[in-house]
Amino acid sequence: MGASVYKQNYPCSDGDANCPSTPAFGTEWKGLFEFDVPTIAPNLTYDVHVKATDAAGKLLFELTSDFCIAQ
Repeated sequence: MGASVYKQNYPCSDGDANCPSTPAFGTEWKGLFEFDVPTIAPNLTYDVHVKATDAAGKLLFELTSDFCIAQ
């Protein structure tokens, strides 16, 4: 419906579970990003974007996921 439901910035620092140390090019990069979906969430399709930026704000990559809640 075009409304933002959740937005969170995760500052990055070495040793932070949400932002692992920057790996060498070509290696797998893992991070953990969690958020709760409220039990009163309406039956809709949700569009999730996870964007990684460098310290200057330049986009490094973006992950997207669409999912539908049907109760």
